[in-house]
Amino acid sequence: MNFDDDDDTDFTFNPQSNKSKLASLFKTGTEENSDENLKYKASKQPQPAQPQQATTTSSQQAASSVTFFSTVQAFKFTNNKYEPQGKLGLAILSSQALYRILLYVTKTQPVATIRISQDFKISLQKNNYVTFYDEARQVWSILFDSEELVSNFATQVTLCKCNILQGNLQNEKLVQDLKFNDSDSGMIVESNDSIETTTLVNSWQNLKLVEIENTTQKPFRLKLGKNKLPQIIESLIINMKQGDRKLFVLNSSHFKSFYSNNTSPVLFYDIHILRIKKNKEERANADLLEQMPPLPVISMDEPRSRSGSIQEKTKIINDQINDPKLEKAKVISRMAKLGQQMLPGSNQTTVANEEWVGNFFLVSIE
Repeated sequence: MNFDDDDDTDFTFNPQSNKSKLASLFKTGTEENSDENLKYKASKQPQPAQPQQATTTSSQQAASSVTFFSTVQAFKFTNNKYEPQGKLGLAILSSQALYRILLYVTKTQPVATIRISQDFKISLQKNNYVTFYDEARQVWSILFDSEELVSNFATQVTLCKCNILQGNLQNEKLVQDLKFNDSDSGMIVESNDSIETTTLVNSWQNLKLVEIENTTQKPFRLKLGKNKLPQIIESLIINMKQGDRKLFVLNSSHFKSFYSNNTSPVLFYDIHILRIKKNKEERANADLLEQMPPLPVISMDEPRSRSGSIQEKTKIINDQINDPKLEKAKVISRMAKLGQQMLPGSNQTTVANEEWVGNFFLVSIE
């Protein structure tokens, strides 16, 4: 990986070249063609006994391992504001089981050292910024040149954590954001949704990542619940938002049915949610809610109607149905309608009864 910068050759880095200037920072040996002023001179270690020379050489090589490098713009939080620190080099270094981030101005002028632990956290911000604390609890905001560099840096930090745990993730998982989500869609993944996504799957071998599946250049669509993704991944992406990209580090036992030939104890599963399509039932319900007219606003000051509330009307009807006089009224009404004037008493009484029946029903139906 080369970073061409004619104005500042201090940050040129090529991990494939033995003459890399950055690599000379972390080697105790001396190279004839290297610029002495650009070397980071580490403190000398005691020389071991001659029989252990092979082990010493191996340890020195491990101490000089650079797993990530980039040029960045750095900002230091002081006096309640971020002060620009100019262009710095950022490297992730590994020394056996020790992992750290180094910020430096030149090869002989380190600025800050941050030890990576299992609890170390980085926060991704918009416009390719990443913030974290150094060992002195100083807040740093780092501006990378691209979103890809941000995701690579976050992946390497997560790899360091996995190495510290020695891949022992039986009952644990590591989760890391790989992208700041600036989407304003607000949609989240739910059961039975359809999604468009990309994945990048790596196995963990010899403290490094080895790619076993890559669909980042070829997005695909799937419906959740159809066994197109490992079940553990489907459960983890529920409530992820459209635009999210996350890295899940899990024990490989969760992926046996998908990667049966994998021998790594741990898998790194990088998934990016590009689009979310809701299932038909949810969309139909949402459409109905949008089409419903607004509920009328009822003022508490409005006078009540003469008939009273619905509960009062119901009570009146029930009382009249249970009234024993109702049966007599029904009989009289039926006899009057059939024209049978055989009721005891005078014709005047019959008329009066008919009027009473009429009045009763007029009262009962109001």
